[in-house]
Amino acid sequence: MHVSRSFTTCFSSPTCHAVFYCSETCRQQDLVHPFDDHGHSAWCAKMAAYMTCSGELGRLPFTYATETTASDFDEHKLRLFLERYGIYNVGYWRHLCPQTQSTQKIRLSLVGVPDEGSNKSSESLLLRTSDVLVTPPVPLQSWTAYYKWRGLELDSPVAAVLQFPLTVYYILSTLLPVCDAGEPQEVTSQDRELRVHLLGVEQEAEMVPLFAELGTLLQHMKLCISMVGPTLSKRLHGKVIEMGNVKVSLHRGLYHKLSSDSPPDVIIGLNAGLAAYPTWVDTLTALSRSRTPAYFTDYCQYSCECSRLPLEALHLGTISKVEINPFRSPLRKYCEEHDMPWYSNAFVYHLVYVS
Repeated sequence: MHVSRSFTTCFSSPTCHAVFYCSETCRQQDLVHPFDDHGHSAWCAKMAAYMTCSGELGRLPFTYATETTASDFDEHKLRLFLERYGIYNVGYWRHLCPQTQSTQKIRLSLVGVPDEGSNKSSESLLLRTSDVLVTPPVPLQSWTAYYKWRGLELDSPVAAVLQFPLTVYYILSTLLPVCDAGEPQEVTSQDRELRVHLLGVEQEAEMVPLFAELGTLLQHMKLCISMVGPTLSKRLHGKVIEMGNVKVSLHRGLYHKLSSDSPPDVIIGLNAGLAAYPTWVDTLTALSRSRTPAYFTDYCQYSCECSRLPLEALHLGTISKVEINPFRSPLRKYCEEHDMPWYSNAFVYHLVYVS
């Protein structure tokens, strides 16, 4: 029922202003759906609430945030932004370019930088080890704190690619140490080996060297990260990359079909879309049996709420309260079909298993 905002005569819902219609007839038809929970009447009030988060999501410390968090920050403006920094279609930054991210792949460089090289604005600056950095005395919980610790200027766009390892860091250092009962768990203790299974990986597998930053942030730990995804490149399947105290192994396939000798301490899925892919059903069933702590992120609150539905329908549990991820991408994603604030890794929640 919803149409692209580029449609000549489109207009937004008069109540939530989140979705677009081509005519009043179209809007009326969308209000009622054969399945009650799919009709817009069931979602309009919720979407109106989601829209109110736009300001909070856009409150980021970067000098360019006003530009990159605007609702009209479309693909053309994204390209101009990346070109201004000299990073358009370069290295890891290719994954931010819509016309190249699905058709071109970066050769995985095991030394930590893309084969194509980069300039002073690129991500290679993040991976140098000449500076002696001490593990933060308390977990970093904002881009401001991370940039200060790393010695980065707030005009640097590296947060756009570091959102992936920094979101994992936030889950490991801040969210995982507190269980549902609110009691601390010793998950990041001195010299601890932590096994992390990263599910549904796509572009993360092409950014493995960036995850070495976790070793710099958590120098007292040994991190064993297994990246698993059905769309993982065949040339990466089976590879193991060691970067100091971080070891990453890559596996092509569906998680519930893979066997592991070492059970994970935590499951993480970035931009997971649990309701968007039918294959998550079997994986969620397997997770409910193991009861492994599992954290997921998504682009918008609507996607998070939709993720609750299959869990509850299958009587596997539900999801926790959804919270804004402080290490979300600083680049708002432009969507033709809706105007809800949409950022990579914007929101985070964990699974709450049935008793």
